[in-house]
Amino acid sequence: MDLFNPAFWTFVAVIAGIYGIMALGLYVQFSLAGLPNFGHVAFMAVAAYAMAILVVRHHVPLPLAALGGLAAAVVLALIMGVPALRLRADYLAIATVAGSEIIRYLVMSLPDLTGGAIGSMGLLGPGEIALYNQGWQAFLDRIASLVAPLLGAVPSRDEVTMVLVWALLVALIALFWRLERSPWNRGSSSWTNRCRRSTPTCESSSRSSFACSSRSSGSRRSW
Repeated sequence: MDLFNPAFWTFVAVIAGIYGIMALGLYVQFSLAGLPNFGHVAFMAVAAYAMAILVVRHHVPLPLAALGGLAAAVVLALIMGVPALRLRADYLAIATVAGSEIIRYLVMSLPDLTGGAIGSMGLLGPGEIALYNQGWQAFLDRIASLVAPLLGAVPSRDEVTMVLVWALLVALIALFWRLERSPWNRGSSSWTNRCRRSTPTCESSSRSSFACSSRSSGSRRSW
């Protein structure tokens, strides 16, 4: 592998941007809401598989399939969230890990539905490779043809994807920065401050809500 190959680092930048967007979801849950969710990847997996199944097997257009994937993730959040409403701190973290493991086990154990160990490429069954990103690639090609006169060359699909992913990441960071300074976050901060006053031994950091809820859960036995 050529470490100085621009195409390689462009692909790395795409993956890094996608993981950055996923990490922002963790930031909202851990830092702003004080919810220790260690099963975050399960929601991303369910959304991705739902989108792929809708495109490959039901021939749903990619934009609508993406919305379907989001809806599937919301349904999973309700399934996992409603039983965990009374859980706090360590118990909530354990429940989210268990939920993530259940999703992983189902994905591996239902090859007819998910493609099994092969992943979404195996959705059409043995001996066939499922492709569901033709619409996305056509979209990238249209953008590349539009910016080619400005750049003097046609950018690759990975380069266009990198720009789109990082533009979305920067926009989300700006949105969350604004939310941190909004009344919504001030309400969340007031809950954390009440927890600090009720448990003086809590740390003074913004993540003290995790420790506060962990100590208070012992007295309530809400599990």
